[in-house]
Amino acid sequence: EVPATTRPLNETIKEQIRASALTAEQKEQLLALEEKSHAEHTAVTEEIEKAKVVLLETVLSPKMKQSELNAIKNKIKALDKKRMDNGFATIAQVRKIIAPEKNVQHTEVYKAILENRFRGI
Repeated sequence: EVPATTRPLNETIKEQIRASALTAEQKEQLLALEEKSHAEHTAVTEEIEKAKVVLLETVLSPKMKQSELNAIKNKIKALDKKRMDNGFATIAQVRKIIAPEKNVQHTEVYKAILENRFRGI
């Protein structure tokens, strides 16, 4: 078995969800949400990285136009906002599923998922 510190964080989160005292329905909902959220985050992050490559190429071009730079900069900002919005939406959905105000015994799973989202993973 690979140590937890070398595995992707989303896999560790899934293990915590599976091992938790949550109901089967809550686990199923959280696992599906984590999978969806992680996939969306990964896709947007890949788009951001591609845009950064274009940004670098644009800046290094001797014939760089400010309008091109502004367009790429705005695209990166919009993608980063999309990534953050995904994280915030996930947090809201997790809160609805776990209802931490009613189920304090699930604090550790709730905390792990929130930390995962705040890290943007």
